[in-house]
Amino acid sequence: AAVLPPEVAKVKQQLAGVVKSDNAKRLVVTGLPDFIAGNLRFSSVDVNASPNENQLDFALRVFPVPTAKLTKTSLSSTQIARLRNALNVYLANEVAVRESDSKKVTGTLQRIKGVKFYLQFVLARVDNALGTQTAGEVEHQRGKVLKNAGRASAA
Repeated sequence: AAVLPPEVAKVKQQLAGVVKSDNAKRLVVTGLPDFIAGNLRFSSVDVNASPNENQLDFALRVFPVPTAKLTKTSLSSTQIARLRNALNVYLANEVAVRESDSKKVTGTLQRIKGVKFYLQFVLARVDNALGTQTAGEVEHQRGKVLKNAGRASAA
């Protein structure tokens, strides 16, 4: 298995009590276990199951949020929890892909990172609206989304 970058190794430790691995259910594309956070399975939001769709287009479709400035009431606590669970299963999948030496995972990391950065950006916006995150972090995450977007549609 590959050596994880320090920031990814740290995330792996943080996810230990938050994300469960379902080794009985394997993902079709990568063969990795399905990850579960809260009541959300990675397999239900797997960007790699939509190979003809750009990762950012996929993220915008599967995790829609208002494009206007978010307020404390823009999203329900259920919507916010779903976004946080989605980020956690994406982070867990990124760790698994980086650690895997299977040829089945080749090419999937960039797609996973594209959705992960989108979720981090959206949650930075949410946290900024809640007063727990700075606007600078929102812009930082926005830059990561744009860098990792691939060829998104103009929609």
